[in-house]
Amino acid sequence: MLLKPVVSDKKPTGIINYQFFYYVLQEFFVEDVQNLFDTGCGDMFFCKVHDILLKHENITKRKDEGELVRNLNVFISRKNVNCTELLKDVTPTGNQIQIPRLMELLTKCIKQRNWIGGNKR
Repeated sequence: MLLKPVVSDKKPTGIINYQFFYYVLQEFFVEDVQNLFDTGCGDMFFCKVHDILLKHENITKRKDEGELVRNLNVFISRKNVNCTELLKDVTPTGNQIQIPRLMELLTKCIKQRNWIGGNKR
């Protein structure tokens, strides 16, 4: 067994457990965009992913991911898409996905866009 339980007289408090849980959620999970992916790799999908990545500090601080956010911004700007307007009626699913899953969906949509040059998958 690699990890041994730590013996301690002190019991962890609910606040500490909650803070750790909240940190893990913020660090590794983001809003689920599977529904937008399933309806096609349209402007709404790219706007939502861009919005999520902008709000997630730990992604935008990394060089490669920060560059991805900038590239998404250029892509959206060149398409003349008003993401604020487009996303105003999008209701969050309430579900969370891991960041690698978000990147996987984004990569698939980028490849599809590059391959067929349109909104269809």
